[in-house]
Amino acid sequence: MHILTRCTRQHNLRTIKKSVFPSPINVIWHIIFDTTTLKDIDAELLNELHVTTLLKHRGSNMISGPEQGRFLSWNSQLIKPKRILELGTFTGYSALCLAEGLQPEGCLITIERDETVLNTARDFFNRSVYADRIISLSGNIQDHLIQQQGPFDLIFMDADKKTYRAYAEALI
Repeated sequence: MHILTRCTRQHNLRTIKKSVFPSPINVIWHIIFDTTTLKDIDAELLNELHVTTLLKHRGSNMISGPEQGRFLSWNSQLIKPKRILELGTFTGYSALCLAEGLQPEGCLITIERDETVLNTARDFFNRSVYADRIISLSGNIQDHLIQQQGPFDLIFMDADKKTYRAYAEALI
């Protein structure tokens, strides 16, 4: 099982990536951005979702966005998971990026408590090539964790940061 979490601190990844000083982080970002390519339709859908989120949703800074999305996609493509669990969907950007690495028969289960943002996510999921492989659940994450049957090959925690420990304990 692989568990990824998102920190609350945001770094300006574009600045880091374009830095003139050679460093391991620059090499890593070069590998990620050069090896994870999107089909035109995927790129257009993700771009539209990013813009929609920024324009229509309160707390739009919570979206994973292009840089983190490519990182999530890269991890998913390396792991090639059959089952992914995402805790905290927001508008679905990260779920769509994680789905890029799913095995053909794989599925991604994502849980979000805010019905408003989840409706946006569901709209974009239904328009994606992963529509039949993403299951979105609404409600309290802890309640849904009790019902989920593992194992999961990849878990992405991007919800209430204060409850990460409780989520991890429930999953292990």
